Amino acid sequence: MTEGRWVGNDIWLHDPTKTTIFGIPIQQKWTDLVIFEKIFNQEKLSCVIEAGTYQAGLSLYLWMHCFQREIEFYTFDMRRPNDEYLQSRLATNLWLEAHFFQENVFDPAGTMFLTLKNHQKHPMLVLCDGGDKVSEFRTFPHYLLSGDIIGVHDWNWEIRTTNVEKTVEKLNLSPYLEAECVRIESMWRFWRLL
Repeated sequence: MTEGRWVGNDIWLHDPTKTTIFGIPIQQKWTDLVIFEKIFNQEKLSCVIEAGTYQAGLSLYLWMHCFQREIEFYTFDMRRPNDEYLQSRLATNLWLEAHFFQENVFDPAGTMFLTLKNHQKHPMLVLCDGGDKVSEFRTFPHYLLSGDIIGVHDWNWEIRTTNVEKTVEKLNLSPYLEAECVRIESMWRFWRLL
């Protein structure tokens, strides 16, 4: 086995396209979930906003954290997840579908923008994991307040330093949990608005 590569029956450990949680596709590496556990344990979040629901695996994981801690949760996608996932027994019992909004996240009159602009409690965690992460990252930080955190998925795959550096500098965003993300090879990167 080549170092850093998993083959055969172990591919699910590091290939996010093969990863599930509670049988629902999650499109995350297992190490990514460790980072979210750390964020929820050390931050007093008031709201989590996820752009990019996919099949709702990460959404369900995030919503379980939010439900446990009484944090508001919203997830957005242009496409509805398959009913077998969005209406699974666990998702149904936790009312996940009530937190899903099928819409274009760039619609200025949509629920995503209205939530970003009008949310009264902070800090918020905003996650860019939709179909256009570069545009999401260039747009959503402008609605953050001091202490809010923004994260982007598929780091060095769909989005890189060159895609975020102008926004980071212009808005004075500070890297958050960067060393931890690098150390465990997370596909996420986060920043906090100072």
